[in-house]
Amino acid sequence: MKNKITSINNCLNCKKAGCNNNCFISTNIKDIINLIKEDKIEEAINLHYNYNSIGFICGILCDHMRGCLGGCNNKKNPVSTNELCYLLGAERLNLPIYKMKPRNKHVVIIGGGVAGMIAAEKLLEAGFEVSLYEKSNKLGGVLNLVMPEFRYDMSVFNKWEERLINLGLKVYLNRTVKNLSDVEQFDYLVVATGAGIAKRLYDDSLTIDALKILEDAKLNKLNLNGLDIVVLGGGNTAYDVARVVNRLGNNVSIAYRRDIINSPAAIKEVEVAVSEGVKVLECIAPKEITILGNKKQIRFVKTNLVNDGGTRLNFKETTDEINITCDLVIEAIGANSDLKFIKENYPSLINEKGYVTDIENNNIYVIGDAYSGASNFASANLTARICVSKIIEKEKRSVLFGGSFNPPTIAHYEIIKYLSKNYDEVLVLPNGDTYTFAGKVLDSFKHRVNMLNEMVKYLPNVKVLELENDQEFMGTYYTLRTLNHPTFVLGADCLDKLHLWKHFDELMTENNFIVFNRGESNISNMINTNIYLNKYLNKFEIIDLNVPDVSSTEFRKSLNKDIVCKEVYDYIIKNELY
Repeated sequence: MKNKITSINNCLNCKKAGCNNNCFISTNIKDIINLIKEDKIEEAINLHYNYNSIGFICGILCDHMRGCLGGCNNKKNPVSTNELCYLLGAERLNLPIYKMKPRNKHVVIIGGGVAGMIAAEKLLEAGFEVSLYEKSNKLGGVLNLVMPEFRYDMSVFNKWEERLINLGLKVYLNRTVKNLSDVEQFDYLVVATGAGIAKRLYDDSLTIDALKILEDAKLNKLNLNGLDIVVLGGGNTAYDVARVVNRLGNNVSIAYRRDIINSPAAIKEVEVAVSEGVKVLECIAPKEITILGNKKQIRFVKTNLVNDGGTRLNFKETTDEINITCDLVIEAIGANSDLKFIKENYPSLINEKGYVTDIENNNIYVIGDAYSGASNFASANLTARICVSKIIEKEKRSVLFGGSFNPPTIAHYEIIKYLSKNYDEVLVLPNGDTYTFAGKVLDSFKHRVNMLNEMVKYLPNVKVLELENDQEFMGTYYTLRTLNHPTFVLGADCLDKLHLWKHFDELMTENNFIVFNRGESNISNMINTNIYLNKYLNKFEIIDLNVPDVSSTEFRKSLNKDIVCKEVYDYIIKNELY
């Protein structure tokens, strides 16, 4: 990957990374670049996925100059963060599919656009059963139904769609959902119906909707040639439709009430459209359209730009006017959220202005453009992930992994990595300083916590707890009760003396346990033949996991750097430990 994006060598490793701060979803681009430089490619891909499910879309279609690329502090030779985003997203689709254990919970998603697909993928990976209903004949929403092919190559998207099917997604196409009887029973409902209702200033006798033009073009049903066409609007859709009809041999102008710099369209899309011959008429606002024989005449008023403190300059109409005559007027002034299903089934979710104000409403969730109004793919990613995190929080499966971690080794790392893929929350609990093992006092709690944090910083769902430094150790039973009974990782060497632990019966009755089988012994037989444990057989899950046969004791004796992760070893050297 380093060879594919050589511009990562331009990264200044800034203390305040402008790329991170400018990214619309605050992706940790700086650390991703550092991982790639260290040849930790899978870690870089997974860290990127922690933020962004659709790098293969955002890397092409995001407005990078207003986002990550524009924020790069190396102005002369910036990192091509857009290419990095795309490549990381595309390469993720080549990684093996991994799913958590089934939860026996069913989620219905209404709407098969990008937001609905993001939510579906994350929920499927988390072990939910997911059914998705889409009113059209294909998934992808605007990306697949109206986005011009010259703007986005669908081949990688198709690979993503195939991945979702392989994850177990049940898809129902050509299914308009009007009420709850149209879908299967569910535990959670996600509404991702998009913003496919075009805003209009004029009726069909005077203008044509841009989305209809783009949809017809996608189906090769558009037959326009040799016409003078004016497109009203300044967003990406306006430039998409202008480029489409321009390529059919028409004379095309875009008219917008602000200038190019203050339009919502991505700068690169404007530049490409202009290079193809599309003209841009800045700072004019339409007021009236009249029919003159076979022609349309648009009366515009000129505008002045004013600074009212917003992110873009606003406009103020003047008394100066201009008339433009053309054959066809296309409106591309935005779109409204499709909230028909919500209005008819959950009207209380909509406020007096006609908007949904909360993503979560009990077990009903509204995401993507249905929630935010017509927005961008970064917003679809963000709202879908918020939705998934809220659902998972209600069904959260936690696991506790305790130990001295003196220091944490690569064996510890592999165990935590496995747990992070299978549990929503991994709690790592180092013993406090007062805890002794084999008569030896542990190294500083602060250092052990810092080493753990360095080791797991790129793993999802992992928290290092300082509970046992904040209070005296009262026994595992009290710890698990304090933490609301997470599943507890138990060492196989503890099994024969487990019945001697404080409050043994309550411990076994109220909690569940994982025992990792590292090839040391027949753990199942140990539990079955133990007179204290065999009555709690259903409380144990035995997991075969191949991890390095190393120990903290071995490292303290040898200081062999191969026993610990690089981040841990660097910390040890810097702080002169052991």
